Amino acid sequence: MGISLSQETETLLADRVKSGAYRSADEVVHAALRALDALEASEFDAEALDAIDSAEDQIERGEVHEWKDVREQVRARFLEKRFRMSGSHREILAAQALSDLSEIASYIRQDSPQNAVIVADEILKATDSLAFMPERFRQVGVSRGRGSTIYAMVVRPSIVYCRIEQQANAVYILSIRHGNRRQPRRFP
Repeated sequence: MGISLSQETETLLADRVKSGAYRSADEVVHAALRALDALEASEFDAEALDAIDSAEDQIERGEVHEWKDVREQVRARFLEKRFRMSGSHREILAAQALSDLSEIASYIRQDSPQNAVIVADEILKATDSLAFMPERFRQVGVSRGRGSTIYAMVVRPSIVYCRIEQQANAVYILSIRHGNRRQPRRFP
């Protein structure tokens, strides 16, 4: 089977292979399709819904962090490297999402400190991009408690869940879940 790819997609594919995370372009495509399949085909589980509800409650109580304020601390803790990026939307990290990122990196670090750094760095870099056109990501439903539209951004091997508040010009990062975990499909 032959497929046509834009130059941007070909570059992204080549970069993924060059990073050493994949041995071939086929592996990248297979991983991307598995992540897409997991996002589209699985049902919400109670744990995912509870994490999103918890994040929404934390936002209501003001238990949030400006992403620009914690980004460097998170990077220093897991990556020991720093950079700055600004965008059109403020990125606000719910305490739940910060806890999720820490858990993911800590779990991976048990077996492979080097991979923990790579995975955490990929999540952080991708999350930085939420400042620019966050609506480009797939709408996956609405939260149970507030009826907020929830967006999902796949960052292999994780999925970042967020909501957008246009009036506040903010993106709230609610939860970060490993892609191998059962992912929500609907928000009842």
